Amino acid sequence: MTSALEGQSICAATSAHSARGWLTGRIRAHPLLAFVGLSYALSWGYWLPLVLTGQVVRLGSSVTEFPGLLCPMIAALLITSVTRG
Repeated sequence: MTSALEGQSICAATSAHSARGWLTGRIRAHPLLAFVGLSYALSWGYWLPLVLTGQVVRLGSSVTEFPGLLCPMIAALLITSVTRG
């Protein structure tokens, strides 16, 4: 019984590793596209709930503007860490 459970956990770990390898390969093949996509996803992921609740993103506001503007920097660091190791 334990060998069957070990086999399942190894299979799950292998599939997770191969999915991560596939994503890393795609990011390394297209780093600019990955950066732009991740930047938009992170920025709008922060701003979209504000917009949907009727709040206004105010110019120069540290609550609404600054965190959304940090997202491209975070995306750049993540993409750089994947492509350059």
